[in-house]
Amino acid sequence: MKNSITKTTVKAFALAAFSLLTANTSFAQADQHENRQCGQTQALHELYQKYPGLQAEAEAKAAASMLEGKRNLEENNSRSATPTPFIIPVVFHIVHDYGTENISDAQILDQVAILNRDYRKLNADTSQIVAPFDTLDADAEIEFRLAQLDPEGNCTNGIDRIASMETYVGDDESKLNRWPRDMYLNIWVVKKMRDGVAGYAYYPGATDGFLEPFDGIIILHDYIGSIGTSSVGTSRALTHEVGHWLNLAHPWGSNNSPGVACGDDGILDTPQTKGWTTCNLTNNAVCTVGQPENVQNYMDYSYCSRMFTYGQVDAMQYALNSSTSDRNNLWTPDNLAATGCLNTQPVCAPNADFKMTIPPNTANSTEMVCEGSSVMLTDLTWSSGATSWSWTLTSGSTTLTSTQQNPSFTNMAPGVYTVQLDATNAAGSDTEIKTDYIIVSADQATLTPLYSESFEDPNYHYLGYFAEDMYGNGSAWHRTTGTAYTGSACMMLNNYGLTLAGDSDEFVTPSYDLRFNSGLQFTFRYAFATGATAATNNIQSFRLLASTDCGQTWTQRWSLYGSNIATAGLSTDYYVPANLNQWELITINLPANYSTFSNVRFKFCFGSGEDGIANNLFLDDINILSTNVGVDEINDGSGFSVYPNPGDGNSTIGYSLTEESKVLIDVYDVSGRLVSSQNKGEQGVGNYTAPVAEGTLAPGTYMIQMTIGDRVTTRKYVVTAQE
Repeated sequence: MKNSITKTTVKAFALAAFSLLTANTSFAQADQHENRQCGQTQALHELYQKYPGLQAEAEAKAAASMLEGKRNLEENNSRSATPTPFIIPVVFHIVHDYGTENISDAQILDQVAILNRDYRKLNADTSQIVAPFDTLDADAEIEFRLAQLDPEGNCTNGIDRIASMETYVGDDESKLNRWPRDMYLNIWVVKKMRDGVAGYAYYPGATDGFLEPFDGIIILHDYIGSIGTSSVGTSRALTHEVGHWLNLAHPWGSNNSPGVACGDDGILDTPQTKGWTTCNLTNNAVCTVGQPENVQNYMDYSYCSRMFTYGQVDAMQYALNSSTSDRNNLWTPDNLAATGCLNTQPVCAPNADFKMTIPPNTANSTEMVCEGSSVMLTDLTWSSGATSWSWTLTSGSTTLTSTQQNPSFTNMAPGVYTVQLDATNAAGSDTEIKTDYIIVSADQATLTPLYSESFEDPNYHYLGYFAEDMYGNGSAWHRTTGTAYTGSACMMLNNYGLTLAGDSDEFVTPSYDLRFNSGLQFTFRYAFATGATAATNNIQSFRLLASTDCGQTWTQRWSLYGSNIATAGLSTDYYVPANLNQWELITINLPANYSTFSNVRFKFCFGSGEDGIANNLFLDDINILSTNVGVDEINDGSGFSVYPNPGDGNSTIGYSLTEESKVLIDVYDVSGRLVSSQNKGEQGVGNYTAPVAEGTLAPGTYMIQMTIGDRVTTRKYVVTAQE
């Protein structure tokens, strides 16, 4: 069936050398200005310590795999004059956060073409290979094809797009939506790599058992192809990584330390070398006198790679003929049929997706805008794309629609909008719905100083609070009744046992109208215990930021880092405040110019540290105070009251005037929309009552804004559903 190139064979001692490959993970370094080091070696070392006997088992399996692959290749080799290539089905998982890392189909197709060029020795630069290696460059007889059928037999173009904050991590946990490794070569593309490397792949023996979910290649987006976010200089990093995935070591051995010491990869026609990080094609016989080194090898770091040797090709074909990590099933006719790699590319039904941008700064996507802003929705439908689009934006009774591919909506009314995209092509249609996706803040907020929130009302979020789980790992701000400083409820961030380093979670407040107030202060209480037992691991951060432009930009107003955050010291158990003494009061003096802004939001941000050091964080009693308003008014000392509250919409407002004043009663819904206004005109000294609203209020949460003279006070009012 397949042809083995046997001009040069693997050394007799290669079995021992290759057995060592399972003990390490190899990384590509494709940019000569970078110093990328191996990070997974330590992870595997810890794994071997955790599971005694695993390393010896993996090494023995690697040796047996070499024998199995060699035997199977020789038995099945037809020795025909025309080689039949090994065809490998491939899926690219693009893990992205709607940024430049969400690379185009064209960039991926370019990368596949480069792989096929390099592995079939079709690269024109073979003419530049220097002696004596110009007679040793080999056709690997391996080709790569994007899958046309997914694991369920559905149509695909071999590109899987996944929106996840894991794109900023880039480790084994970032290998999302893995397809069966006995059917596909999985390649994950990310924005950043946790260990600062370009990419890495495990050898087959290292993932043959329970580490199967980690099999495949993970690599940076700007090391994919030669176009788009990448370049010609980084375009062969994946050629290198596929070599590792097919059991090839670096020419100097199974480590990530080129130029340190002479070493060998166990392959006869790749001589001993220190490894090269520059393209030194002369005077490079440093390990063996008179023996030049194979600087232009794809598995070196020379940045002028051109070739695989015949011995390397034998080793890769042995891997493809071994059952270790299921490599021998990938290229079988049955699997090529199951993955659609024998067919022409079909037109698949679309996978609808989109993002929101604010013209003209399309690089700064956000979900929050000010009233009257323009919002652009950009179609990111993938698979075969769409030919028609139907957009629907809804907020309360407001509905906006468009059939454009990338519509713009101008002068949007205040509200919280859910966005739905129906994308269609000849093969079918798909719907993507993003709930509460766009927040349009009113020019003038309904909340004002003296404001207090202790989260006793379970409907607190109707005021405009919202939480963002930035990494989608289930750690998010939420209301709890398990503990509190005031009352029986507070906000909690469940951080205990968090294993995702660098996680970030945000809790955003409603907007506040801070005009006409002086001496503004923002206060809150929090409780936290660290899980870090070492100071070097105590790298959490807790910050408060503020925005005066509806969330477009944020300015830090307060921060604590490391051990300074803890109010209850160290706790390796599930932390809940034991007493009120573990709650810290934070008082922040706001800039004087905040008294000129009618729409100010605040945001709490907590960033976790390294694995296992985080613990739970609690937040309570958010207050905004002003020195030009009596502090007692925060507890209804203003004389403005609503009763009953909650009510059925027919409650009564009571208020007292100590001097003749103009009186205005406005009622807003949670989106900031004015639903009722009563202008009482000039009223004299005395006690007064008024209905909450003129007209019927639907069940929900409202803000009643009472303006008496130049004083504005706001109260929350809840309308319950009538039975």
